[in-house]
Amino acid sequence: MLILNDLSVGYGHRTVISDINAAWAPGNIYGLLGPNGCGKTTLLKTIAGGLEPTGGKISANEFFPFDKQRGFLESMVYMPEDFRLPGYSAETFAKVYSRNRPKFSRQDFFDNLDMLEFRPNERLDRLSLGNKKKMFLAYSMACHPGILLLDEPTNGLDPEAKKCFSRLMASTDMSDTLIIVSTHLLSDLRNLLSGVILVHDGRIVLDMTVDEISGLLTFDYADCESALYADGMRTVAANTSGAYTDVDIELLYYAVRESEAMREYLREASKSNMGIIK
Repeated sequence: MLILNDLSVGYGHRTVISDINAAWAPGNIYGLLGPNGCGKTTLLKTIAGGLEPTGGKISANEFFPFDKQRGFLESMVYMPEDFRLPGYSAETFAKVYSRNRPKFSRQDFFDNLDMLEFRPNERLDRLSLGNKKKMFLAYSMACHPGILLLDEPTNGLDPEAKKCFSRLMASTDMSDTLIIVSTHLLSDLRNLLSGVILVHDGRIVLDMTVDEISGLLTFDYADCESALYADGMRTVAANTSGAYTDVDIELLYYAVRESEAMREYLREASKSNMGIIK
């Protein structure tokens, strides 16, 4: 369980994220959404233990990330948007970096590489960004961590690799893992997410499961006089029938960002414990 209480983080005198409260459970894939510069990467780095909170606290499976205790480091994997890899083969990388990963599975690692269509004999430091991400994704999933943080994992992947990534995420048993995926490529994740976290100006403005969103809203291409948001072709309206509807993540993203009527509707919904809106 990942719990954030009045969390604030900054650099020097500049505050980047402010007074965040949330509780996220394993067995879920949350999409962390928001415009560039809103604080998504800062939040992920803080959860990973790379930044010390300037206010409030984080509890990650009863560990405080910045303390960097062994139990926390063994159970958390963070893949940043860009990173360097050593001049190893995938085999050597797995041997070296799995030593402190008690749940690492070599078989799963190579199965993951195969699913991602990655050739394991290449030197990792000579790979393209897309192939580096394939290797690191295969390793991350094979570690079976308690918390998995992915910052723009599909950036740099070609369309076929993105399909492979989706298949890997969908086919792997991650019921004991909390996955938070930061992305601006919403279409790459639309069928994978069980929850949505939307950050704007350093604050969480939406934190709901997809089922909660479906119970509250309808997404349609038809005109609707009672629409909370419309982009010229599509509309978002209150779900008055109670029927399950497919959630359009991209449309939701813009609706929450641009429509005060949408935000007000969700604030009222949050009073009934349907989610977190601020």
